[in-house]
Amino acid sequence: MLLKLKGTLVESKIWDDLVVGFDCGEEAANWLSLALGCQCRLLYHGSSALSRRSTEKCIEKFPLFNTDDNALYADLSSVMLMNEESISDLNSRSNKNHFPQNFRPNFLVSGPKAFDEDDWVYLKIGECIFRNVKPCDRCVFTTIDYRTGKRDKSYEPLKTLRKYRCTDGESAPLFGVNLSVDRVGKVKAGDDVYVLRT
Repeated sequence: MLLKLKGTLVESKIWDDLVVGFDCGEEAANWLSLALGCQCRLLYHGSSALSRRSTEKCIEKFPLFNTDDNALYADLSSVMLMNEESISDLNSRSNKNHFPQNFRPNFLVSGPKAFDEDDWVYLKIGECIFRNVKPCDRCVFTTIDYRTGKRDKSYEPLKTLRKYRCTDGESAPLFGVNLSVDRVGKVKAGDDVYVLRT
């Protein structure tokens, strides 16, 4: 179903990239501004997403990343998957207990071994088919408690993750996977996850 988009097209910046989206109007802006305590607007890009420079780097380095895998507002992709056992593994190495919500996954799966998701190529969840385009490199945002909004003073979980989840020469640890949607459809909590591995 195609949506007829209404509203004014507005330019904004994501990192250094200029992007355009539809302003969702005063009601949405007022609600968000009140909830967040600062003036803001809600933009929607629909199918009008423009390419960002981040995709060019990914196409060279990650073979499953396609030129049409455009995430306009997200860092890289609009879907990120985590594995509960990977988080349990982190907790066994850290002096703190880390919650899945601190990593902001769209999907949290249970059952596979820790870091099994690194080797998944395609996934079917509900009616959707996803492609594993790139490991998710983690930033300082993971150190902010999702319940309080406060940053962890000991820099966890990044401090622990950097000891065993960084590739050579990189400072951002890899934890979770970025997915691209190859077939859209409905998904729900409790759906089985079918995986094609490398």
